[in-house]
Amino acid sequence: MNNGGRLMSETRDKERALRAYINWAVYSANWVGERYGEEGVNDYYRYLMEKVGAKIFELDGSQMLKALQKLDNILGSETAYEEDDERAVLTVKCNTGGRAEKEGKSMQGPSGIPYYCMHCKIHLQDMARERDIPMTMQYVPRGEGCKFIFEKK
Repeated sequence: MNNGGRLMSETRDKERALRAYINWAVYSANWVGERYGEEGVNDYYRYLMEKVGAKIFELDGSQMLKALQKLDNILGSETAYEEDDERAVLTVKCNTGGRAEKEGKSMQGPSGIPYYCMHCKIHLQDMARERDIPMTMQYVPRGEGCKFIFEKK
């Protein structure tokens, strides 16, 4: 196989691995939601964030959104970041939860937000606000442009 063919094969392998990981995360959230409801999903995501992601709360809101933008771009999402003197806004056309919704893999509870997608609201709104970071997450079904808004003080 030539170098071009090998590179294409490696790229496809990475895309398959990423898709498998995202499916694992979606189905894990579905299982927790089916068993324990939205309260259980909330506890699950809070636990995970405290164990693996809490350092993000050391950043200010604008930096948090820029870090999220990098992560979402790596995951294949389309993003747009805007900032002015009053706020920073990140819009995400989601290639993870939004794609899972479109593929019919997501389950949701009474709030109407898929269990997988709840991590965005829990981490980047609820937990941020608990740390005095004025962040809002606006869920848009099927990943068609969820918004994360940091209101500057």
